Parts: sequence; C-alpha cells; structure tokens
Amino acid sequence: MKSRTIRLMHYRPHSFDTHGFLTGMKVLAVLAVVLVGVRYGTVYASSILLNDDEGDAGVVAAAATAALSPAPTPAPLPTPTTTPTAETPHIQTTAAAPKVSATAYIVADLDTGHVYASKEADTPLPIASISKLLVALAARETLRPDEEVTITRADRAQTEGTPGSIQRDETFTVADLFYPLLMESNNSVAYALERAGGGDEFVRVMLRIAHDVGMDETLLNDSSGLSPKNNASARDLVTLAQHIAKEAPEFLEITRTKSKSVVAKSGRAYPLPNLNVFAKDQSFLGGKTGYTDEAKQTMLAVFDVPVQNTEEPARVAIIVLGSSDRRGDVTKLKAWFEKNAVFE
Repeated sequence: MKSRTIRLMHYRPHSFDTHGFLTGMKVLAVLAVVLVGVRYGTVYASSILLNDDEGDAGVVAAAATAALSPAPTPAPLPTPTTTPTAETPHIQTTAAAPKVSATAYIVADLDTGHVYASKEADTPLPIASISKLLVALAARETLRPDEEVTITRADRAQTEGTPGSIQRDETFTVADLFYPLLMESNNSVAYALERAGGGDEFVRVMLRIAHDVGMDETLLNDSSGLSPKNNASARDLVTLAQHIAKEAPEFLEITRTKSKSVVAKSGRAYPLPNLNVFAKDQSFLGGKTGYTDEAKQTMLAVFDVPVQNTEEPARVAIIVLGSSDRRGDVTKLKAWFEKNAVFE
C-alpha cells in the first residue's frame, strides 16, 4: 500500500479550499448522475460509485458527460390506421304498431330477442292451451318416444267437455301423441301424458323447464291449460318460442303440419285437424293457439317476414294474450312489421 505524505499548510483565512471544492463537486456530480439515471434508465451512477479508484477528476468528468448528454427523444405515438367500426346493421321499424284487441302482445325477433313492439309484455296472463308446448317439452324429457300411453276414461273425463277426437282405451306411442297434442290441442292426450309422466311431478317438470329457459313470470297448475292459473307473460312466451326453435324444432314442425293421421295400437286411424289458424300460410313457421273463458283467445306464432333492404327474411315471434280476435290481431301485427321493417 502506497504511503501518503501529509503536509501541514499555514492557515490562510478565506483561502480557496481545492480539496473541499472537489469533494463538493463530487457530491453534486453523484446526485446529478443519480437523477439522470432515474430519469433515463442509465447506469452512470452505479458505475461511478463503484469505480472510486478513478479519483476526483474521473467523477467530475463522468458527471459532466452524463449531465451534458442529450435526453433520448420519445418515440412518436403510432397513427391509427383503421377507422372506427360502424354500428352493426339491424332491423328498425318506421311507424308505431297498430291498435289490437289483445290485452297484451309482443312482436320480437326470434333469433336476437329484439322487441319491435309490445304492450303489457311483462304482465302474467292466462295462456290456455299454449301450455301444451311445455307439455311436449316435459314429455320429451321424461318419457321415451316409443313408450306406449293409453287414453283412459279418466283422461277424457277431466277435460271439461273438450277431450279431443281420440277415444278411450286407445294406445299410442309418445311420439305419435305429439301430433294430436299440438295440432288439435287434444286435452285428453295432455292429461294422459301428465299421468304417464308422474302426475303432479310432471307439471313440476313443466314449470322447472319454463324457469330453466328464463320464463320468470310463468306459473303452471295443469297440463291442458284449462286452469286459469296457467299464467305467463308475452315476453316469457317469446323465450319459450326461442327455446323450442333451438332445442326442439320438431314441435314447431308439427304445429304447422297441414294434415296427419295417427294409428292406434288397435289399428284404428285418427285423421287430425290442425287448429293453428295460420297452418296454411307459407310464412308460418309454427305456433300454438289457446282459448278459455278466463284467458280469452291466445296465440304464439312464428313467421318468416320479408324486410326492406335485405333479401333475408326475419323470423318474427308474435304473441297475443287476452284477445277477442287473435287471428285479426296477429295478422295486423305481422302486416305492420312487413310494411315498416327496414334493414339499416
């Protein structure tokens, strides 16, 4: 280790202290380097502090170099090369819906759920035989298609005089019974399927399915729809139509079947009328009618309807509840949509 010679200097008041000056400069330089390093992410400060052997002059030079170095120029922000996405085209209606006799109604897109027109759409009302769509869904879940069910005297007796065309003691497969259930709204078939599916438990399955698919305002008391306690909102019935169209389209197909005969195990054939009033309309995709004194006339109907500015028709669900003229009401609402729907 090299020795140092310490010289004693005579004290000179107010003389210039070179050593003190350099020490101060060193401190200032270190601070400057630290600040520069924090600001620009350099390693000047650490290299100077660790390389103390360079001496005071080295510290000062390094600090001066760091302080005088120009700051990096920030990179310019990229210029957007795409324009904002335009609003997705959709169907709009250009006029208010017509007045109809129904207490509640809704006109909605079957695929998107978009509502084009409505009145009291969230009010639960008696739905009558529209209930049988839920009977079909519950039977599909709880019974095998090839399972045999016999129409009994008791099934016919509880239908308030509207048992349907099928006679007692006739046996059919479940798959065949869907046709009288949905085409002629056969009440004795509804009760036979309810009985085969567990009675009250079958009705609970109907209600559970309704709630599972989002029919939050729906209550059910029996399978035929004769009970005034079978209630749902028009909006609930759009949800039901959407579910059937997606998960059980065969039921919509049955409801628009123009004619059908089902053959009992006895060999007797039963030709079935279709009580869905639009069954002969080429644009009718399916649906269900209903009637009781409390419910008045009800209908769930799905149509393909032309839309202006596009070749693609819209699948439109039209629901009427508490109507005195369901056919007239649905016809008015369908014609209104066709006249005023524009794709923009």
